[in-house]
Amino acid sequence: MRCLKVAVLFAAAAALLAACGDDLIDVAGVPVSEVSDALADAETRMRTAATTENANVASDARCYLVYPSEDADQALDLLSCGPVLFEDSDADRPWMLFSTLFVPEVENLDVQVLRVSEMVERSSRLSGTERLWRPDGEEPGPVDIEVPLPPPVSAGFLTEIDEADLVDVALQPPEDPQLRGFGFTTSVMGRTTVPVLRAAQEVFVAPDGHELHVVQLTAGTGTISDQLDPDRHPPQARAIRVDGANRPLNRAGSVVVFAAPADARVELYVRDVLGTSHRYDIAAGKVVDSPSVYYRDVASQNVNESYLFPFTSYRRDGSVRFDGAFPHQLHVDRFRLAHQHPAAPERLAGEGNVWLFMDASVSGGLDWNTPISAERFVLHLPDGEKVEGTAFLPDAANAAAFLDYRPAWAVPENFEEGTLRITPGRGNQVGYSSSSVLDYGDLTVEIPVFIPYS
Repeated sequence: MRCLKVAVLFAAAAALLAACGDDLIDVAGVPVSEVSDALADAETRMRTAATTENANVASDARCYLVYPSEDADQALDLLSCGPVLFEDSDADRPWMLFSTLFVPEVENLDVQVLRVSEMVERSSRLSGTERLWRPDGEEPGPVDIEVPLPPPVSAGFLTEIDEADLVDVALQPPEDPQLRGFGFTTSVMGRTTVPVLRAAQEVFVAPDGHELHVVQLTAGTGTISDQLDPDRHPPQARAIRVDGANRPLNRAGSVVVFAAPADARVELYVRDVLGTSHRYDIAAGKVVDSPSVYYRDVASQNVNESYLFPFTSYRRDGSVRFDGAFPHQLHVDRFRLAHQHPAAPERLAGEGNVWLFMDASVSGGLDWNTPISAERFVLHLPDGEKVEGTAFLPDAANAAAFLDYRPAWAVPENFEEGTLRITPGRGNQVGYSSSSVLDYGDLTVEIPVFIPYS
């Protein structure tokens, strides 16, 4: 009876081998059949994905069982296919991985068949310890393919990227890097042209007959635009101009990448807040057209000093009403150079000039006041030239107090120093007694002004 049982078991094992042949392979601890069919299915999926996504496939690309080591006798439940490289692949990750599953064979439920489940990694690398194997004995060859390039960008392509995203790109600094205008300074820090640019995770390819320009810009200064009325002054506009056609720039400072024909005229174009156009030849590295304007947005000298203005108040009949025991006190916080006076941004100081004005306040004198005309605030320059103050606020008919005219001085754009001399003279009193006259006599107050040019 015992011999009969052994004979039955032997017959069952023989039937299993007859059904499956010698194809049973241990995958993750499960003896499976139809391994070659699973590898063929995985290869079809790999090639379909490669065709759809513009991948490079090696001429001897196949799919393999993966053993964790050279001497392992049990395969992992993964199939590795390749070499294949996609546009976003790293060059050392040429393997596509598929997971597997097991299903019972239709004619023999005791046998498990290997099937492909799904792709689990499109671009993978091997650690070097694995063994790739196929039932037909074919082995993987060397990886002799490169990461494919994406389709070329459009002829009008422009994008702005971060400097940190540039990969192996050497930018050449120009001899004349700065484009200066009213309220801005833009610097061209470096430039180059390339047929292909790799930037972080992106690759840009120039179209036929074109090249990619890579230009690093910094916005520099531009705070004057914050002082302007947007209803009267358009915002500053920046663009790359290719053969006269503008491609707008959006970021304040960035690396600009754009396509242009090899023989195109390529310029940086800036329209300032006053509507003046400025052009910079990127290829030549020099300014093409930029009106001579003052380009320091704000330069200032802190003063924080007070100056006394004693006066005598006379009645109309000449008798003294007040003897000047409480003089006016002019406190100067600072002198400033700027493109425009805050009280009237639309008023320019003239070609090659800029406004010098002072931040100041007046106290003392009780309520006794008289306006001092702007012409009595005279700035003396080192070369002997005298610059009278220009009144800004308010209109003469409404002036009442010491500083109501808010004087400013149109000085050369390279102004550094001078002496402000104030001779208030004599004027009708406004305030406490409009029938009086305030007389500062021959008083002259001198205030040094020094703003280093840089």
